[in-house]
Amino acid sequence: MSQLNADQLLNFTQFALDHMTESALWIAADGHLVYVNESACARLDYARDELLSMCIWEIEPDLGVAQWAVRWEELKRKGRLTFESRHRNKSGSLIPVEIEIDYVTHGDLAYACGIARDISERKRIASALRQSEERFRSIFASAAIGMALLDVDGMRVQLVNPALERFIGMSGEELKRRGVENVTHPDDWLKDANLWDELCAGQRDSYTIDMRYVRGDGETAWGRLTLSSACNDAGVVTGVIAMVEDVTERRRAAEELAKARDAAEAANRAKSEFLANMSHELRTPLNAVLGFSELMAQDTNLTDEQKENLTLINRSGEHLLGLINDVLDLAKIEAGRITLQADDFDLMMLVEELAQLFHLRAAAKGLALDVTVDPDVPEFVHADEGKLRQMLINLLGNAVKFTDKGKVNLTVTGMAPAGTRRRWRLRFVVRDTGAGIARDDLSAIFEPFIQAARGKAAREGTGLGLPISRNFARLMGGDLTVASAGIAGEGSEFTLEIPVDPVDGMNGEIVEMRQLVRLAPDQPHFRLLVVEDDDASRKLLADLLARLGFDVRTAGNGREAIERWLEWQPHLIWMDMRMPVLDGRAATRHIKSTRKGQATVVVAVSAGVIGAEREAVLADGCDDFVAKPFREQDIVECLARHLNARFVAADATAGVAAHEFSS
Repeated sequence: MSQLNADQLLNFTQFALDHMTESALWIAADGHLVYVNESACARLDYARDELLSMCIWEIEPDLGVAQWAVRWEELKRKGRLTFESRHRNKSGSLIPVEIEIDYVTHGDLAYACGIARDISERKRIASALRQSEERFRSIFASAAIGMALLDVDGMRVQLVNPALERFIGMSGEELKRRGVENVTHPDDWLKDANLWDELCAGQRDSYTIDMRYVRGDGETAWGRLTLSSACNDAGVVTGVIAMVEDVTERRRAAEELAKARDAAEAANRAKSEFLANMSHELRTPLNAVLGFSELMAQDTNLTDEQKENLTLINRSGEHLLGLINDVLDLAKIEAGRITLQADDFDLMMLVEELAQLFHLRAAAKGLALDVTVDPDVPEFVHADEGKLRQMLINLLGNAVKFTDKGKVNLTVTGMAPAGTRRRWRLRFVVRDTGAGIARDDLSAIFEPFIQAARGKAAREGTGLGLPISRNFARLMGGDLTVASAGIAGEGSEFTLEIPVDPVDGMNGEIVEMRQLVRLAPDQPHFRLLVVEDDDASRKLLADLLARLGFDVRTAGNGREAIERWLEWQPHLIWMDMRMPVLDGRAATRHIKSTRKGQATVVVAVSAGVIGAEREAVLADGCDDFVAKPFREQDIVECLARHLNARFVAADATAGVAAHEFSS
């Protein structure tokens, strides 16, 4: 098992669940079914999609919403529950079941993972036993489940059926001679002592428990023991009916599944750590490439050829950054670490920016780009702007990439809220006149690393844009769908729907950050310390800050940072997290442990973007986090936020009224 990778372990787990004879049902905290296996579908006569749209109380008629809430709390407290209930299939028939559920957590999510066993046979047998001794003996002898009659006094064996003889590996006479105690595993003998006493005292009708038994050949076998009381007309318990189901293979399979799950989780942790390290190693040099190309592009003495070369460098770096971000986004989606960052934003400005960006790309291929926005769509909304932008860039980018002639359309409409609801449902439709997508490819294009034929022919991209976009859409409460006839010239149509909350407007003036060049006059003399072990990254940030008008000093590791801080007392420290000698987290903890250090702003600068690292550095005392590769806009906004610094735009130096940006 240790040599299987995470995907193989996942496939093994799926195979095992789908080939179980019992029904497997996973239930979320709100009662919705989130997973069912093939046995559950067959037993309840529902398609898998039908069951996954239902709540547990829709198939368990004895359970209501309130009772589910009580059961969920009890499960959280105890960790495991075993009980009997009834399931209702699609035709309305009731099936008695024994349910065993475990409380399982995965990240921030929790599930009730249940196994439901059809106990119709057991119930039928128990009912027949109570009705007639004659009938009982006939059923007793022919039952597929191991059975025995026990005396209340001393648990002496009175009668054994052939199925139990086969399970225990000895004759009924031998079992009577040895007694129950001597065939029960010594560690389990007293496990149900209290339950047995309650059963014999008439305080309960039955109970079920898993026990280990020592077979005649010395091997250990697992049995699911169900004990039911047999009473006389006066209600006095006169005997006990024992039914033993062989669950040895089931227990063994459960142990293997647990090992597979643990191994898969370990593999996922290793993958996340690897991605965090690779992110740092890739983003650090990329930060220097993009940063210096931007600084050099501001030189007014550049020739046209030099400007063209810098544009090519920057475009290639942005492409590489996009690939890195796609891989990291997919890893975070698989790990369940993607979260929403909702805020108020100008929807019309977002659409306009994308229209300008893709108009140039479309024009370069001789394509027309038409953007239509329904006038009723709200201008300002509350949602995750970053994820919406990324989804639209993916869709428009694909449309332009795979269209050789004709046009690309983006249509934005919205469904107004009904009644007292304020939430709108926005619809973004991207149509193109490209080659279209073959019907055989439609079901696969939302799978990671899978490309349609047109994508393979273009030899571009990773096949991650659409899977990431659909996951983002569903995280936001919407969806992403596609329609295509697969005919050249008719193209494809992608429809993105997301819910948003309209807002009345935006606070503050929108400022073009690319115009900001320096600090506004009449401000404090700000001292900034740049701590970075990578020479290129250190020089890039120091040059940028100096050009903006700050007094800047540098350090190459955490120890030097503490020394510079003690002697110079900077207002703000840009602290890289991964450095030799003493890393940024340790240096931050040291500085923040002092009274003076509490007044110093420490901003973590890291190429690692895994959510756990961001949370960890903030817990160490950092006041903010800026991810590499950063832009001048990121730096300026952070300085305005923490130092109340104000910046003046380029046109202020030419005698035109200045535009200021501040917190």
